[in-house]
Formats: sequence, structure tokens, C-alpha cells
Amino acid sequence: MLVKLLHLIAGGTEIFTRVKLCRLLSGSSSVPQEYVDIINSNGGKLPNAIGIPEEELRKAAKMDVCKINIDSDSRLAMTAAVRQVFAEKPAEFDPRKYLGPARDEMEKLYKH
Repeated sequence: MLVKLLHLIAGGTEIFTRVKLCRLLSGSSSVPQEYVDIINSNGGKLPNAIGIPEEELRKAAKMDVCKINIDSDSRLAMTAAVRQVFAEKPAEFDPRKYLGPARDEMEKLYKH
């Protein structure tokens, strides 16, 4: 349907066939299970949280997909780190002590 609509917008001209479409995978997080497990073992409730396997996301990245949203993965990494700090040190209230590990976990995720 989208292809037909874009073809109509382009007026059926040759330009449509020459333009490479850029696709976005919205809601395409892989939902790393290790973060879900850490969250759930530290008071969270994310039953049956699943995502798209990383191999599938890597395939998509090679097929005209120019943006893959992974925001949920980063939020899971951050939440897991914060929950773990609070579970290990319940009296901790200094944001530097729990946001630092959260930032480090997100950085590890992105470098992966």
C-alpha cells in the first residue's frame, strides 16, 4: 500500500524507482533477557517480556532499514542497574551512586 501511495505521489515518474526508501523499525527492541531477569529478581514485574532477536535486527539493518529504535533496551538496562543498586544498598539515596552504574550499563549495551 505504501509503495503504491508513494508511486502516486511521485506522479508515476521514474524518480520513484530511483529513490531508495528509508525504513524505520519502531518498537523493535531486542529486550535483553538478562536485564528483564535482573529487574524481576529485584522487585520488578515484567512477565513474558520479549523482543525481536538481535540476529533479525541485524538482517533488517542490511535491508534498507536506516533506523532501528532500541529505546526500550536502554531503559531496561538503566532500570536493571538502578534496581540492582537499590537491592544491594537499600539505604543509598545519592543519585551519583545509582545513576553512574545505570549510565555504565547503557554504554555497555550500546557498544554491544
